[in-house]
Amino acid sequence: MAKKRVLLSFQVYNTQRLLVTFMTIGCIILGTAYIFLSNRVAMRGYVLQQETEKNTELTIEKEKIYSKIAQYETQDFISEAPLAQIMFTPNMNKRNFAIIKENTLTARK
Repeated sequence: MAKKRVLLSFQVYNTQRLLVTFMTIGCIILGTAYIFLSNRVAMRGYVLQQETEKNTELTIEKEKIYSKIAQYETQDFISEAPLAQIMFTPNMNKRNFAIIKENTLTARK
C-alpha cells in the first residue's frame, strides 16, 4: 500500500505543478496584455491632451486677432464719422473709451 500512496502523491504533485505553471503563465499573459492596453489608452489620452492644449492656444490667438480687428474697425469708424459727437471717458486703467452719439433727427427733436 505504501507504494500506491507514493505513486498517487507523485501524480498529485505533478498535477499541482502543471496547474500552477499554467496559472502563472496565464497571469503573466493577462498582465502583459493589460499593461499594453492601458499604455495604449494612456497614449491616446496624452495625444488628446496635447491636441486640446493646441486648440486652446489657437482659440486664444484667434480671439486676440479678432480683438485687434475690432479695435482697428472702431478707430476707423470714429475717424470717419463727421456727424458724430465723440466724448472720451477716462478709465482707471488709463484707457479711454469713446461714447459715440450720432446726430440723428427723431420725432422727439
